[in-house]
Amino acid sequence: MRKWTGFLAVAAGILCLCACAAGSGETAPTEGSDALAFSYGDVTICPGDPAQAVLEALGEPGSYQETPSCAGEGMDKTYGYGGFYLTTYPEGETDRIGQIWFADDTVSTAAGIRIGSLMEQVKRAYPQGSVCAGGEQDFYFVSAQKGTLSFTLENGRVTQVQYQGMTAGCPAC
Repeated sequence: MRKWTGFLAVAAGILCLCACAAGSGETAPTEGSDALAFSYGDVTICPGDPAQAVLEALGEPGSYQETPSCAGEGMDKTYGYGGFYLTTYPEGETDRIGQIWFADDTVSTAAGIRIGSLMEQVKRAYPQGSVCAGGEQDFYFVSAQKGTLSFTLENGRVTQVQYQGMTAGCPAC
């Protein structure tokens, strides 16, 4: 249940991002897609990239689930690897990385941000990001060419980290 609660919080944050971006008139670009590169051991994972080589390099997942794709025909697939999950979506005959989210504080972004990090640390690590206050939760977004790196915060601490790719026809899945 906690996995889906975090997912719903991020989905609300994405809606908040749209509202904040519309109000600001600008987004904070980053160089290429470096903000969206998540490394786990020797494996680099980027939303939008083909999934096959990444999944082979990661090895057998601890958990696996399929759901009908919200992006079109086929199945979205979620793979659990201990401290993080990744979801793929079908694009023709190729499964692509759609999103990556952290399950606990054993993994971190390339800049060292993990669940439990403070808002000040996030802002220092990603100064090009933008804050969107959401009531009980705040959201911090880093936009990149291929998608968004988002942080959900409660009481000034990161409670969720998610890399979200730009999926055609599926803005919040």
